[in-house]
Amino acid sequence: MAASDIQILTIIVPNPQYDQSKSARIINSSLGYTLQISTGFQTLSTNNPNNYDAIEGLFYVPDVSQVAACNATYSQNIPSNVTTAASFPSSQQYPLIAIFPWSSVDCVEAFLTAARADAVRAAITFQPNVTTPPSPGDYSWSLQDTGHWRSDNQYPIYAVSSTLAVQMLTQLGLYSGNMTSAPNGAILASQYDSRDFPRLFTRVNLQNASNVPSLWIFLIIVLAVLLGIVIVASIVMHLVQRRQRSNLQRRLERGEVDLETLGIKKMNVPQEKIDEMPKYTFTADPDVPAAVASPNSNNHSSVEHHPSFSQTTCPICIDDFIPNETTVRELPCKHIFHPECIDLFLRDNSSLCPLCKTSALPAGYCPIKVTNLMVRRERLVRRMRERRRQSVAAAIAQSGGSRPPATRAQAAGLWFQRRLRVGAGTPTASATPPYVTGADRVRSEHQPASQGDVELGPTASTASHAPAPGPGSSFDTRRNTIAVPPEIAARGAAARRAWRRERLARQQDEAYNQQAETARRADVGRPLWRRVVGRIAPGLD
Repeated sequence: MAASDIQILTIIVPNPQYDQSKSARIINSSLGYTLQISTGFQTLSTNNPNNYDAIEGLFYVPDVSQVAACNATYSQNIPSNVTTAASFPSSQQYPLIAIFPWSSVDCVEAFLTAARADAVRAAITFQPNVTTPPSPGDYSWSLQDTGHWRSDNQYPIYAVSSTLAVQMLTQLGLYSGNMTSAPNGAILASQYDSRDFPRLFTRVNLQNASNVPSLWIFLIIVLAVLLGIVIVASIVMHLVQRRQRSNLQRRLERGEVDLETLGIKKMNVPQEKIDEMPKYTFTADPDVPAAVASPNSNNHSSVEHHPSFSQTTCPICIDDFIPNETTVRELPCKHIFHPECIDLFLRDNSSLCPLCKTSALPAGYCPIKVTNLMVRRERLVRRMRERRRQSVAAAIAQSGGSRPPATRAQAAGLWFQRRLRVGAGTPTASATPPYVTGADRVRSEHQPASQGDVELGPTASTASHAPAPGPGSSFDTRRNTIAVPPEIAARGAAARRAWRRERLARQQDEAYNQQAETARRADVGRPLWRRVVGRIAPGLD
C-alpha cells in the first residue's frame, strides 16, 4: 500500500542492562531531530503482509561491509559513524526500517538481502547524486530481473531524493552513539538517564489505511446488510400473511365467506354436527307443529317445531314425504331432506345444501386450517366477482336502468321452483315459494322433476359438466329428464335413492372441480411479476 507521508523523530531507547522494557520516549523537537516528508517520495513496492495501518521502526543502515561490490558505494554515500544493527543492544529485537543507496545491481541486492535478514518492516532508498524527486514510471529503479525483487522482499520500499537521503544519513551518524555524543547531549543527559541511547525513529503512514476497509470487509458488510434486509422482509411478510390468515379464519367462522362455493376448499360436516341438526316427522300442513327429535336419539321430544318451508319431496332422492310418517332432517337454511340422504351427502360430499347452496356448518365452526393459498385465491375470486358486478351495473346504467334478461339457468331455476311448489302436477305460473331466496341460488342439476322416478336433467349452466347417463338408463329429450335405469328401479326405493345420491355426489364433485379449476387458472394466469409481488408483499398484487 502506498505511503501518504514519512515522519522521522528522535527517541530515547532504554538501556537493557538496567531497563528491560521497550518503552521509548520521544524527545522534544527543540532538542532532537525531526523531519516530515509529505511529498517528493515514491512507493517502489507496496508489500504489506502484516497489514499494518502504519509502519514504524528504528532507523538504520544495513551492514554490507563484507560485500566487495558495495565498498565504493558505502564509503562515498554513507557516513562512517552511521547507525547500524550493531548500534542497538543485541539482546533486544527492535522493529527496524532500513535506508540504503540504489547504485549497482549487486550492491542493491546485497542491501536488500541484509535488510531481509534483519527482518525490517520497510526500507527507504535513494539514487546517489540525483537531487530531483523520484517520478512515477521511472525505469531506473530496476534490477533487470523482471521485478522479482519486489516479490522476494516482503516489505515495502520507498524512494526519496538524494538531498533528503544525505540529510537523514547525516543525522543517523549523529544519533548512533551514547547520550553525551548526541546533539544537545548535556541537556538530554540532565533530563534522561545518561545510560540510555538516543536514536532516530521512523513512521510511515499509509494511504487510507485506517479509513477504507479492505474489499473482503466491504463485501461482508454488504452481504450482512442484504441478509438483514431479507430477514426483516421475511418477518414482515410472515406477519402480514399471519394476519390475513387470521382475518379469513374469522370471516369463515362468522359465515361471511364460503370457500367451497368459491371453489377454493372442499369441506364436509362432521357427524356430530349433523346429529345436532333438528329431525322431526313430516306433516302435510305446515301450520301444524311437529315434535323435534333430540340429538343422537330416535325418539321425539315434546318440543314443538314449526317448519318454515312446505316441501313435499326430498330434493336428493326425489321421493315424496309421507305425512305423519316420514322422518326428515332440517338444515340451518330450513330445507328438509331424508336423514339417510342428507347425512351421507354432508358427511362425505359437501357441506353445502343441495338446494340453495347455503353452508350447513354451524356458525363459529371452521373444520379446516386456513393457508396462504386459500387467502390469495379468495382475494382473487372476490376481486373478480366485484369487477363482474361493476360491469353488470355499468351495463344496466347504459341500458337505461332496466335489468338485463334472465339467463337460461335462472329461467330453469324459476321453472323448477314453481314445480316444487305445486307438487307433481303440471307447471303453473304461481309465485316463487317463500323458502326460495332467488333463482341464482338454485342449481338445476339437483332439483326434482314431476314424477318420483325421474329427476331434472342438466340445464344451460351445467350441461358442460353433467355426467352422461349410466348404462341401461334412458334419456327423455322432450322432458329433459334422466330416468332411473330399470334394473335399479326394480330393486326398490332404497336402491333408487342410492343411485340418485351417487349421481348427485358425482355432479357436486364435477361442479366443485370446475370451480376449483377456474380459481386455479385465475391465480396462475396472472402476470409473473404480480404473482412474485403477491408472495413477497401480500396485498400489493
